[in-house]
Amino acid sequence: QKKKQKMEEKLEAFLTQLLLVLAFLASNTAINVYNKWLFTPVEKDGAGFTTPVFSTITHAVAGFITAFILRFYPIIYSPKEINGSSRWIQVMIMSVFFAATIGFNNQSLVYLPLSVQQSVRACSPVAIALASYLIEDHIYSIRQMIALFFLVFGIVLTVLSNDEASSIGLFYAGASVVSGALYYVFISLHLASSENKLNILDILYYTSLPVVFLLLPIFLVTDEAEVIVRFGNDNG
Repeated sequence: QKKKQKMEEKLEAFLTQLLLVLAFLASNTAINVYNKWLFTPVEKDGAGFTTPVFSTITHAVAGFITAFILRFYPIIYSPKEINGSSRWIQVMIMSVFFAATIGFNNQSLVYLPLSVQQSVRACSPVAIALASYLIEDHIYSIRQMIALFFLVFGIVLTVLSNDEASSIGLFYAGASVVSGALYYVFISLHLASSENKLNILDILYYTSLPVVFLLLPIFLVTDEAEVIVRFGNDNG
């Protein structure tokens, strides 16, 4: 009876994790497809709303609003307190990595076909493994390293076979992958292992506004404000 119960618990845990992974893949794909259409010029059947920095800011604002609303429902989310300057420094570093990950990702969509951009982002497991090895001294088996090698090899062939892959777009996509790897390893190293560890809503709640303030100066020195005004006039 106990063995059967354990099997059922394992199956339930597996199905829950599978559902979460599928939900993430579906939402991530939908957001990237939408953003690619949003940033594509009108002449190429896009929306012509080329504002990757502004879109990253709205991403952060939406995350903060979501977490802020949920904090009024303690059964769903109750923010953990952050005490000490070192803890806040960790949050700020995490905000920088998060802003770079989303910002570079959005910027890459301006210059790359979605298929190429997603191929480059498929290098994320390799970047995370490398960052984890260099920072956390994590050791991988020969089989894992061989699997990562063939993953990179396949991605390189995919990118080289596409004539639309611009160097600046590949740079932005690669920078997004590296920033994301550092972001996840930093969370693992400094937050997930602590006694008062932060969950995903805590991270959303505490890092979103710093992301906005980090990106606002960049937004102001670009021509995105003009693009927004022009887009409003053309479609208003």
